[in-house]
Amino acid sequence: TGVYEGKIEPGFAFLHKVFPNVKKVAFLYSPTDKIEQQIVSLEKSAAEYGVELQKIVVQSLADLYTLSNHIDADAGALFILKDHLLASGASTLKSIAEKRHIPFIASDEGSVVAGAAFAVGNSESDIGRIGAALVVDIINGKKPKDIKMQTASDFQVFYNAAAAQGQGIDLVHLKSVANQQGYRINQKG
Repeated sequence: TGVYEGKIEPGFAFLHKVFPNVKKVAFLYSPTDKIEQQIVSLEKSAAEYGVELQKIVVQSLADLYTLSNHIDADAGALFILKDHLLASGASTLKSIAEKRHIPFIASDEGSVVAGAAFAVGNSESDIGRIGAALVVDIINGKKPKDIKMQTASDFQVFYNAAAAQGQGIDLVHLKSVANQQGYRINQKG
C-alpha cells in the first residue's frame, strides 16, 4: 500500500521540447536514494532524444560544489530526479547553473521552490491526498495488503520565475510548450 509518484519520462520529454538543441545534460544523483529504476528510465529517454547524459554521483552535500567543476563544458543543462540529497543542495545547483548560463531542471516541486528553474512532476499536495484516501480505507477496515499501490499521474509544470530568469530561460516559451503539452502551470517562486 502506498503512492508511486509519476514516471520520469514526461519530464525529460518536456525538457527536450523546451530545449531541443541541448545534446548533453549533466545528471547529478546520489547513490543512497532508491532511484535506480528512474535512472534506467532516464537513460532510455535521453537515448530516445539523442541526448547524452553525463552522470555525476554525489556522495554528500559537501561534495556538490567540488563536483560541479567536473561538469563538461558542453553540458546544456543540469538535471536531478526527486533525490533528497540533491534537492537539499538546490540553492547550490541554482548558483552553478547561473554561473554556467544553463538551466537547472528538477523533477519535484520542492526543488523548484529552492532554485530549480522548472520541473515536471506531481504536486506534493496531490500525493498527500492520494495517500490520505488510502489511510481512510484502512481506517474503514480495509487491510493494507488488499489495497493496491496508487500512482500519482497528474503532472504539472512548476516554475520559479526568478531562477528561470537568472538561468536565461524564456518563460514565454516555457509556458507555451507547457500549454501545448496540456500541462497545468504552477509558479513556485
